[in-house]
Amino acid sequence: MRPRIELDADEIIDSHTHCGGFLLSNLLLESYPYSQDTLDLVRKMQSNKVKFSICFPFPIANGFCESFTPELYNRLLVKEVKSFGKDLLLPFAYIRLDDTLQRQLGCLEQLFNDFPFYGVKLYPHCDKYYICDKEIEEPLTTFLLAYDFPVIVHSSFEGYGNPGIILDFARKHPNIRVTLAHASRFLTSAFLEIKNLQNVFLDCSPLNMLCEVMRNAAKKKRYEIENFSFDKPEKVLYQLATIFPDKLLWGSDSPCSFLTNFSDNAVVEFSEKYTYEADIRVLRSLPHKYIKQIANKNTLRFLFG
Repeated sequence: MRPRIELDADEIIDSHTHCGGFLLSNLLLESYPYSQDTLDLVRKMQSNKVKFSICFPFPIANGFCESFTPELYNRLLVKEVKSFGKDLLLPFAYIRLDDTLQRQLGCLEQLFNDFPFYGVKLYPHCDKYYICDKEIEEPLTTFLLAYDFPVIVHSSFEGYGNPGIILDFARKHPNIRVTLAHASRFLTSAFLEIKNLQNVFLDCSPLNMLCEVMRNAAKKKRYEIENFSFDKPEKVLYQLATIFPDKLLWGSDSPCSFLTNFSDNAVVEFSEKYTYEADIRVLRSLPHKYIKQIANKNTLRFLFG
């Protein structure tokens, strides 16, 4: 059972952080970051007055190494949370969508006896499986419903993590609370549908870096995306909070508040703009009523219904 968390009305929850294991793809590409020190995450939270953080492991792409498994990463997550983040970190189990799904679910059920989990994180783009594939969807939904787990799904512009596919899943399963991570890439088609689905939420992590990604994407005009002022993250967050007052979740994506490169190899240099503290400053630029909504009330409703 997941214990309820005690949270004052003015306290903050970070809905998107990472702990447990390495981001192996970045490690092999010599890109930064490729890991997170859980103690460092806790220090950042405490110094910035963040009460709780939802945390989950990085993804492991299929075919890297048989020794690196979701089971290992989830065990590391539990050990780190128990040792360094108890009463601060809210672990979400990492499930890889592949032909080992049944084995993973069995191992998670054993792990739940050792420590409470609060939900599930999925990375369809990394796993190269669609969430609505029959061999994935049936056991996954049975598992989520049995534990009343909410699920955060990494979204991408296209392919396996396309927001349209994630929304198809959410529409078919109205009793499962679903968050589209990374603002569903600001795709116009997704924004229109998210408003009408009661069980769907949207996280805006990592906002400063995401705005940089979207600014570059808007220049290429390859996708139909919302018309936001991506050079002004404070304005973007305000717009999101007013469009989705009951659905938006604030998150930092720490340690991925900044990256050294993206898939198109466009280098983004580290600056003060992309720190955890910078994300906090953008959040606190909002009127208080919106901070309370997107970093407290909405997140509690996503977690517990």
